[in-house]
Amino acid sequence: MAQVLFLIVEDKKLLSRLRQALANQNVRDTCSKLRAPLHHRPKSDPNPEESQAIETKSGAIEGASTEGNPQIVHVGSSEKALWKDKALWVAVFALLLLLAVFILQILGLARALRGSKASTPLVSWCSPIFSPFGIALLDGNCDQYPIVQTFKKGVGCIMIPGSQQMSWLKATVAGTGLSLGLEMLDICILAMVHSTTRWRGVKMRRPWFSMFTGVAVLGLILVFGIIYASVLPPGITERVWIVTNAGSPLIYSGKLGTAGLRGAIIGWNDGVFSQWGTTYFGGWAAD
Repeated sequence: MAQVLFLIVEDKKLLSRLRQALANQNVRDTCSKLRAPLHHRPKSDPNPEESQAIETKSGAIEGASTEGNPQIVHVGSSEKALWKDKALWVAVFALLLLLAVFILQILGLARALRGSKASTPLVSWCSPIFSPFGIALLDGNCDQYPIVQTFKKGVGCIMIPGSQQMSWLKATVAGTGLSLGLEMLDICILAMVHSTTRWRGVKMRRPWFSMFTGVAVLGLILVFGIIYASVLPPGITERVWIVTNAGSPLIYSGKLGTAGLRGAIIGWNDGVFSQWGTTYFGGWAAD
């Protein structure tokens, strides 16, 4: 968006045209103020010499503005051409989108920073092995977790410390802060480097930092997503004992498996779309 904005401004010379339009408006305002005493003076003006002096001054200013700056003789046509130019409105739209992206990033950084300073949250971790009649779980560390049956998901869930989620929050704070700084450097490059500048045949007017940083961030998300999907959450063991109640209490041992790509996708979808209620889970699902 920043690149589109600066390319349009340079190609269409929008800044110089906008300055000329504002200068023309100032000239018209000045002339209007000088003519105002002449239009509002009563017919029985006792001082005709003052009136003649104002008329002479007004004519002199108009003549000077026309002779000294001949390009503003037709001030109305240039302004109309500017405001009707589609490139101007494309540049305005690109600027608004750029500001919106910056505002969203700053708000996200503030929320992530606030969350990273809080205590480690409890998060839901679900598995089919906990359903349909599981009521409690005991792991190899002798930690006990009550099991909550969520029939609309078809699994049982326990609440565990969100160590991984806290790590994501801290990484978001560092990554977003770095991204904002690099984006400001990109804006400086786009504003200072001419569009025809090349280095070894490559156009240098590009948001280089944002492009390479964006690819690097996507790569890091992919790598850590694979790692987190391939291991169990910290604090829970692979071997667990589950207490069920299907008419009579029963305890059996089980082996927890990692989420994998499928489990990670299901978890993300549930987190994003859970507020949609029956639209997402279906009308048959019960809480």
